[in-house]
Amino acid sequence: GNQDDMPVISGIITKVKKAVDYNLYKDSINVLDNRRDADYQQAHISMMDYCIGTRYHSIIFSAMYLVPFVGIYYEHKTEDFVERLAMSKYSLPIEDIDSDLILKKINELERNKTELRGMLKEKMKPIKNLSFQTSKYLCDIYEQDN
Repeated sequence: GNQDDMPVISGIITKVKKAVDYNLYKDSINVLDNRRDADYQQAHISMMDYCIGTRYHSIIFSAMYLVPFVGIYYEHKTEDFVERLAMSKYSLPIEDIDSDLILKKINELERNKTELRGMLKEKMKPIKNLSFQTSKYLCDIYEQDN
């Protein structure tokens, strides 16, 4: 909706700065401008080693490009998507946000990123197929009406 999650994202960055040597990681932390289009966001996410996503589409884009992610969710649809990908272990509801927990999840994600990419590849196959079927169905309906 019209809610702004930038204060939460800024809080995460502040906690990360306190928890690690920020100068070592400052070029690795990118907050994508939410006013930019999906192509811009996908291009950046596709080049990441991993992503911390607080938005539904950032998690979808991560999964599409096989970029392991820590999902911080506040919507049921995001939680459902995370569960379908078997990434619940690396994700958490926003009300449970804790810098130590996020860093623990990032460290585990880093250790398992190769395996996670393979898992995402397999888990995304049926999701991509379903998405294609939905798009085809909508195109068929449109063609019938015109």
